[in-house]
Amino acid sequence: MRSFLSAIATAGAALAGIVVSQPSFAQPYPSRPVTVVAPVPAGGTGDTIARLMATKLQERLHQPFVVDNRPGANTTIGAGFVAKAKADGYTLLITGAPTFTINPLLYPNARYGAASFDYLGIVAAMPMVMLTYPGSPLKTVADVVAAARKEPGSLAYGSFGNGSMPNIIAESFAMKAGVSLLHVPFQGSAPSLTSLMGKQTALAIDSVVAAAPFIQSGALVPIAVASRTRAALLPQVPTFIEQGVPEFVFDNWVGVVAPRGLAPEVSARLEAELKAVVQDPEVQKKLGALGFSASWQDGAAFRRRAAAEMAQNVTVVEKAKLK
Repeated sequence: MRSFLSAIATAGAALAGIVVSQPSFAQPYPSRPVTVVAPVPAGGTGDTIARLMATKLQERLHQPFVVDNRPGANTTIGAGFVAKAKADGYTLLITGAPTFTINPLLYPNARYGAASFDYLGIVAAMPMVMLTYPGSPLKTVADVVAAARKEPGSLAYGSFGNGSMPNIIAESFAMKAGVSLLHVPFQGSAPSLTSLMGKQTALAIDSVVAAAPFIQSGALVPIAVASRTRAALLPQVPTFIEQGVPEFVFDNWVGVVAPRGLAPEVSARLEAELKAVVQDPEVQKKLGALGFSASWQDGAAFRRRAAAEMAQNVTVVEKAKLK
């Protein structure tokens, strides 16, 4: 009877010209275009992965997922933009490990931190490799350690620059081995590898993707891969772990985050869709062609991994005085 009387009252109010508010129902996510921020220039590997993920999410969710390149300051510009965006699921960030595990330690004014994001998942990973030049006496990790102990602080390695992932990896290795190395920073991968090929440095750390063509041509020689298992592109190269450096794992993984405060149902939807995208054989094939493996870890695992790797890097940054 109460609902009947309520309906009569509503109808009467409408006839009298009174506007009666009706309950509003939230539209299912997503109901409009989603911005996917890639904090790197267009055309590079990071941009390619962001566009691959965006395309597949668009196919599955039937809304545009538009890549917005916001490069600069070692990805901190794009990451800072996303950290300050509205937490509604319509702004996402796709980027690599250093954004989360190194940059907040090096740039205190980066405009974001570990607590700035909701972690949705890790979608891909790529190993890093230690290299030398043909004819070098450094064939194994043990050779590197012996040479570094013989002449402390004089065995030179090249990196992408101060605080770069290769710098962090090399200094982490030096700390574990109890040796000191000489850091020679360059403006990127190409000059670092060129210096190594010219024997101006004894070692370099780089991605498997960047190094593989030079290894295959004989221009460079791999020593060890910094991953838990051997790299698919370099199956003949043993890992640091195999060569006696326990738990030495530095994959350059790619993760997806959103501004902190997503509604649980939106977060769950995005995690589920990202997992499905990573399991797509076409995506796995395309990631493989880039030198990455499809490597799904959910949001909780992503958060734990980023926190653990940042904690590991704090000691390296402080002891090596990388700030």
